[in-house]
Amino acid sequence: MARLIDRITGPVAAEEAGAPVGKLIGFRPVSLEAGKAVFELEAGPQHANPMGTLHGGVVCDVADAAMGVAYASTLADGESFTTLELRSTSCGRSGPARSSPPAAW
Repeated sequence: MARLIDRITGPVAAEEAGAPVGKLIGFRPVSLEAGKAVFELEAGPQHANPMGTLHGGVVCDVADAAMGVAYASTLADGESFTTLELRSTSCGRSGPARSSPPAAW
């Protein structure tokens, strides 16, 4: 059985989304190494909440994928994992959208 991380490295090299959820949401892995994964998302109007800003659930999806892939890079053959809990807390005002570099976990 192939290691979980081996299934991710192909899409990184091909600059593709990889997992079906990545294709659905629009994020993709940018780089991977042992214990670290960098993902990016080009946010657009399809990712907006009713207030017109980036929906927190989209942020959680990208964070979950990046953290999961980073953890998966440390697993042995045949091992897997699942996320049991993920929290995101947001408060305060939001200004106009701006671009930022990819997030890494």
